[in-house]
Amino acid sequence: MCPILSFSFHAFLSMSFISFCVAHILFLMVTFEREREWSRNNMEFYFVDGWMKFLLTLE
Repeated sequence: MCPILSFSFHAFLSMSFISFCVAHILFLMVTFEREREWSRNNMEFYFVDGWMKFLLTLE
């Protein structure tokens, strides 16, 4: 395989991974803000619950 092709493929994978991470962080922030508005007392519970729902949707 030519080095240029392999470099561009590697760059594409890196960009996909970075964009996935950014989207993931934004999703967690939005979920966290929304849940915090509903109940400030159960913040940790709702945060973990949102995380688990997200992980289940990936499978």
